Amino acid sequence: MDDLMKGANRTHVLVIADDFTGANDVGMMLVRQGFETSIHLSLDGVLPTLSGATQQALVVNTDSRSVTSQMAHARIEQVMHQFNQLQQPFWLYKKIDSTLRGNIGIEIEAILRHSELPMAIVAPAFPDGGRLTQNGECWVGERRLTDTEFASDPKTPVNSSRISDILSEQTHLSYWEITLNGSLDDTTAVLEKARQAGIQTVIVDIKNNEQLQHLGRAIRQLSFKPLCVGSAGLSQYLFTPDQDVSRVQPMLAVVGSMSQIACEQIDLAAARKPVQVVTIDVSELFEKPWAALVDYYSQQITAAYQRHHHIVLHTMTPATNRELIEQFCQRKQLTRHQLGTQISAFLAQLVSYQVKQQIFSGLYLSGGDTALAVTQALYASHFHLQGDIAGFVPWGYLPDSSHPNLLIMTKSGAFGLPDTLLQVIEFIEEKTRE
Repeated sequence: MDDLMKGANRTHVLVIADDFTGANDVGMMLVRQGFETSIHLSLDGVLPTLSGATQQALVVNTDSRSVTSQMAHARIEQVMHQFNQLQQPFWLYKKIDSTLRGNIGIEIEAILRHSELPMAIVAPAFPDGGRLTQNGECWVGERRLTDTEFASDPKTPVNSSRISDILSEQTHLSYWEITLNGSLDDTTAVLEKARQAGIQTVIVDIKNNEQLQHLGRAIRQLSFKPLCVGSAGLSQYLFTPDQDVSRVQPMLAVVGSMSQIACEQIDLAAARKPVQVVTIDVSELFEKPWAALVDYYSQQITAAYQRHHHIVLHTMTPATNRELIEQFCQRKQLTRHQLGTQISAFLAQLVSYQVKQQIFSGLYLSGGDTALAVTQALYASHFHLQGDIAGFVPWGYLPDSSHPNLLIMTKSGAFGLPDTLLQVIEFIEEKTRE
């Protein structure tokens, strides 16, 4: 055991999950970080011994989310009894539901009672799934947890959005609630102070992936090993200090369409992924020099790129109301065709400038006129098709263009499902990790 705890080149992890799909969610995050990962489907039999591999993870499903508190405690006690006979993993992770369903307090308390870990750090947020915590409360998108369907779950209802309320209903554990407003060292100092004060649980507000990453780094700096409690979100930033999985190369999306479905696709993607929407005010294209506008929007794109956010360029009419476009065209003495051509031409100029400045993982072009204008600005004469995403989005390369290795995706503006852009981003993120 001492050899394992002191081994700088080994990272062993035991994850205790309360349902099978949750076990798989965390397991997949570990696989992506290079862990040899196995899922123990039930409590029958003896836990397998962790091997001597550099990074080894064992995920145990206690199937205890909807059982009685007494049964949940007994199952955790069983796992911990077997766990204490194994080589001690470097990390112990309690996977909980991001919407706080189940016996989360009972199980946290049981693990602390049957281990030598002094404190639990609780961060259930999963920003990629729209699950955030602020002021100690769980939010799903723009709504408090108790205002969502999860509150009336038939098997595991939730009667409070506040994490501390749920813990207090199930346990007598002391707690602090903290936000991550300071530096990395500040966060580490607060966690160290909580331990010194004898606090048993620290509940952490998380609004985005950057804060999850910040928390993971602070935990790795601690002078002690805590019990880490979270959804799949925290697990992706916690265990491997040398690998930064948040550094997915950003994608640049250009949505020239103002259709309702295009707007829905952007809204859903922005709720689930780190996405910065840069809105192009169409009226400015006829009032200001394009060079100045390219510089203005490029600053916004660069700022988002440096934060490792995917960028979506979206056009906005002067009144954001499609019915008023005709009035705008009349004032500017333009036909609708001329308006569309000008918008596409500006987007093409902005994009061609950007791909010279940044290395994007891909270029997503929504709207036929926009797609053609951008590809022409890249001096392409043909599109080498490779496949499709979600059945609606062809992807490939422009082999004779100025950027032959840039992955290109195209889609009709008013086509697809609400999650089409989200699926495109997930496709790009997987391609980046290959």
